[in-house]
Amino acid sequence: MVAKYELIKYPNGMSILFYDINYLKAIPHWHNEIEIIFVISGTLECIISGDTYSLKKMKSQL
Repeated sequence: MVAKYELIKYPNGMSILFYDINYLKAIPHWHNEIEIIFVISGTLECIISGDTYSLKKMKSQL
């Protein structure tokens, strides 16, 4: 699957966004901004530039 460009829109001149989400599966995407992922519970598998990372509870990935 080809990764889609994700345009990040910041509200009211802010330069940071926080999301609290529960993904079962996300589509491959890319953007120019830095994305920090922090797993609060369970596990998460991320594929970044073709490399697979398995994140566990209370771990983060940049």
